[in-house]
Amino acid sequence: MKQVNTTTALNNPIAKGTAKLKADAIKLTAEISASITEGTKKTLGATLTKKKTLDLMQAQKIKSAHLELENKSYADLHKQIKQAIVLGFTAEDQALLLKETKTLSDGEKTNKRLAQQQIGSEFAYYRRELKKREERTEAQAEGGTAEKSTPEQMYFKDLNSALDRLSKLENVSFDIIEHKAILTKLAHNE
Repeated sequence: MKQVNTTTALNNPIAKGTAKLKADAIKLTAEISASITEGTKKTLGATLTKKKTLDLMQAQKIKSAHLELENKSYADLHKQIKQAIVLGFTAEDQALLLKETKTLSDGEKTNKRLAQQQIGSEFAYYRRELKKREERTEAQAEGGTAEKSTPEQMYFKDLNSALDRLSKLENVSFDIIEHKAILTKLAHNE
């Protein structure tokens, strides 16, 4: 990424005047302000609802391991959760999910695929958040507190996860095992 000397750019009277002009010309309309407010309320409401859902799942003794898709003994639970997620979609999207993909137009196929991805994303959210709660509970039970990951640790964890996903693909053009070894060395400052 190209570095820009912001001090020089800000001290330039021509650039300074242009920035001032542009900043003064931009005003937040009442419609934009109302939309931001509405979005914030919905986001905060969704966050509280999801927290409540996780609390209820834990009260029912649902564990993150139960939500692993490979765990076929909980297939009914998976189906129930996915159905509950779909009920949160618009009636149009719900109907689209029920249609045979072969009968759909290209645009409808794209919308159906996006809806299916949203189902997967929501399902994964609950599995991931239950796992985090379980880890915190285990750490507290061991007499400690759950340590937060540093941004660097989260970065390496994300990279490692991406390499794991790539390893499941065919015809990858580089040696994933070698890259994971390098990543491990970097993460441990070796």
